Amino acid sequence: LVEEFSADGLIHLTYGLAEVDTSEKPSLCADLAMSTMSRALIEQHFKHGCLAFDPLMRALRAGRLEPLAFDIEAMEMASDMLSEMRGIGLKSGLLFPLSPQAGCPVAGLIAASPLSYPQIVDLLQREGQRLVVRAHLFHARAAGELMRRRDGVATLTAREQSCLQIISRGERVAAVAHQLGLSEATVELHLRNARHKLGARSLPEAVARGLLYRQIDPL
Repeated sequence: LVEEFSADGLIHLTYGLAEVDTSEKPSLCADLAMSTMSRALIEQHFKHGCLAFDPLMRALRAGRLEPLAFDIEAMEMASDMLSEMRGIGLKSGLLFPLSPQAGCPVAGLIAASPLSYPQIVDLLQREGQRLVVRAHLFHARAAGELMRRRDGVATLTAREQSCLQIISRGERVAAVAHQLGLSEATVELHLRNARHKLGARSLPEAVARGLLYRQIDPL
């Protein structure tokens, strides 16, 4: 997903979870592990604020989901953060308000770019729907990973994920073994390990938890 954003010129991403319901001063807490912007710039962003940040929080509070373009070059606020962003060639970007979905909290994605503001506006007009879908997919996977870490759930191996993914489609162990070229005993072992890691007492519960933590993909 990061590579796909970069291919469109959105090369620096900052992802964070938002508190918008009860706080008089709603805030967005960036997750450094889910962001590609440098740690120093992210820390400055959330310490000092940015003019482009306020519209994102207003959109989140209002429940609006449409992406918003911002123009770094046109910002007149004196800010070390803006100076650094301009210094590494960033000129504009897009803000993606991300609503709760399937266990995901409210969040926001800030995508900065070396493209000019007119180019970003043109990109938004041409590819807005595709970009929004990608941003929400990023949100779903990132939020699942954050919840997995929060709950102390171990990551499934690639083989455990593959077995559980096929089971989620309604297939039986024999079908999983045939599709993956494994013995049924090996498939049973992978599924047992997956259940243990996910804290599930049954395969249906393991599938549900695998979906929650984005260890497997929805159908």
